[in-house]
Amino acid sequence: MADDALLADLNARYRGGEGPTDVLAFPIGRDPAEPEEVWIWGEVYVSFDRARDQAAERGHSAEEELERLVAHGLLHLAGFGHDGETAVREMEEATAELLAPPEPQR
Repeated sequence: MADDALLADLNARYRGGEGPTDVLAFPIGRDPAEPEEVWIWGEVYVSFDRARDQAAERGHSAEEELERLVAHGLLHLAGFGHDGETAVREMEEATAELLAPPEPQR
């Protein structure tokens, strides 16, 4: 977890963006020689400052917002984006699926 200052720096340095953002994901890529079970997808940086403020705006806890942001970052590493209506809808559906409580075992 990070703060606005770190996210603003990373955003400017690696994305050409200005100011802080709530979450950034940086894929590492996979060396084909590595066994798939040890594959590291990348790094996800979340601004606790943004999470706290967004949680207050959305009327839920900072913990819930952090969960949403981590899920969002992980989905970026898995190839999801939000360029266009369809991509936004797919990202929202995948986020909801990741955050849904597990089905009870029978």
